[in-house]
Amino acid sequence: MLQLIVLKGEKKIFLADPPGIPEIEGYQEGDIVQVGDTLTLACITRGGNPQAELIWYRDNVQVDMSFTTSGKEVTNIRTFTVDKTDNNALYRCEASNSVTYHPKIATVKLSVQCKYIFFMCNVAIQQHIGSFLCN
Repeated sequence: MLQLIVLKGEKKIFLADPPGIPEIEGYQEGDIVQVGDTLTLACITRGGNPQAELIWYRDNVQVDMSFTTSGKEVTNIRTFTVDKTDNNALYRCEASNSVTYHPKIATVKLSVQCKYIFFMCNVAIQQHIGSFLCN
């Protein structure tokens, strides 16, 4: 959708259009990250007049509103240490400007592998040797 705005009393024409659909870089669904890893997700959109604002959400909670612009490209980079609560967390990036009725959206769902340490222990129970798993 392209909007043409003519300001009264002036000879300026302002062409407004929504931003492009954002793209998420740094993780693809199906990738596996480990607890303790540092993960950097970059949300990028191009185009839009005025330039887009990019906002990150984690499970519908806003977590980052910072973004940078370079020409017609807008980027919001979210870097964090992965923890077990990130497993199946839905990260959503929304791009919008004053022309968008509904934000343009990109999402990614994380798969987190927890680091567990298991020890094999041998014990004597009534003169019988057995094994069990302890953690």
